[in-house]
Amino acid sequence: MNIQEKHGLEANIWKIYLLSFFQIFFLFEPIFFVYLENALGFTMFEMMLISGVFLFTMMLFMIPAGVMGDKLGYKITLSIGTFLILIGVVMWGFANSFYAILIAEIVWAIGWALKLGVQDTLLYETLKSLGRENEFKKTIGKVTALFWIGLASSALIGSLLTRISPWLPVKIGFIPMIIPFIVSLWFVEPLRTKNKTSYLQHTKDALKNIKENERLKLFVFYAVTSAMIVEISYKFFQPLLNRIGVELALFGVIFSISYLLSGAGAFFSYRIEKLLGEKRFLYSFYVGLLVLLISLGTVSSMFAIPLILLVFIIDGIKGPAVLDYLNQNIESHNRATINSISNMVKSLLVAVMIPLFGLLGDLHGISIVFWITAGFSLICIFGLKELYSRAQN
Repeated sequence: MNIQEKHGLEANIWKIYLLSFFQIFFLFEPIFFVYLENALGFTMFEMMLISGVFLFTMMLFMIPAGVMGDKLGYKITLSIGTFLILIGVVMWGFANSFYAILIAEIVWAIGWALKLGVQDTLLYETLKSLGRENEFKKTIGKVTALFWIGLASSALIGSLLTRISPWLPVKIGFIPMIIPFIVSLWFVEPLRTKNKTSYLQHTKDALKNIKENERLKLFVFYAVTSAMIVEISYKFFQPLLNRIGVELALFGVIFSISYLLSGAGAFFSYRIEKLLGEKRFLYSFYVGLLVLLISLGTVSSMFAIPLILLVFIIDGIKGPAVLDYLNQNIESHNRATINSISNMVKSLLVAVMIPLFGLLGDLHGISIVFWITAGFSLICIFGLKELYSRAQN
């Protein structure tokens, strides 16, 4: 590796920081579901059906995105993904019907699948090419922190824009999405050995690797289930705040604080994981989530707000450490594919569940959603116990 190549790879790191800050700088994020419910008249079932279609589409493209990254390159995959996200957000901002929103969500989901399929892998392979892969846990913590700080900033700005016009953040929300697309064009492809097998064989090899590697299986299970429970919960936070009477202008403030706390959790993740150790760290997330979700299903007042903040904190702490556990057990030539398989399974589960949960929320109240997700946390504790025992043998 010459000096120019080394400098190019080192520059990838700050570009990923920049990409992470702007990748979800959605000005309308704090009022996403409120806009659908109050401005377009969607029911909770319709809102969750839209989200389900988004996740199902993302699931369909997740493995192809990972294979595309492994075989064609991370840079081109990321660039196509960020471009489609930009187009999807433009379409979403000007859609005014169920089917128009649906089409925008599908375009957006394909772009998101391509981006998710390679971004963390690009970072890991960049560090590995520089001989610094032992810094991944700390670096991905900073990346995740910047993700949440960007989201917090967009929520706060979006909240201020609602004072000019309630739905202005929706109409101009595409503008920040131009930056990730431009940044994606300037990455340097990391040095690595590409797998020359066919796309189908490459996918089969990745699945076989998961099946035969007990530690990898453990962390795929953990990454899938922990993200699934949190993502289902997140979908119902805005409807919950809407129902307990929180003013629209305060949504951005509440979620800004939530995102900042999650970013702080991500920043200190590697320190907390080092303090607790692997086993206690893994169990603590499920136990904490179990208690918080039961509580969210029980309260129907402003006391829900601090509970929501705590969910964001523990999710922020969990993310970087789990990504590090996962990547330590994956070989370079199929890293993006296995990460995509993990995301695909999570997306499939959430896509199937949230429309059903939306219907349950319409029929029986939103509390039932949080109690069921708390039940999932309890089941996952027993699943973790079994898989951790196998991985130690």
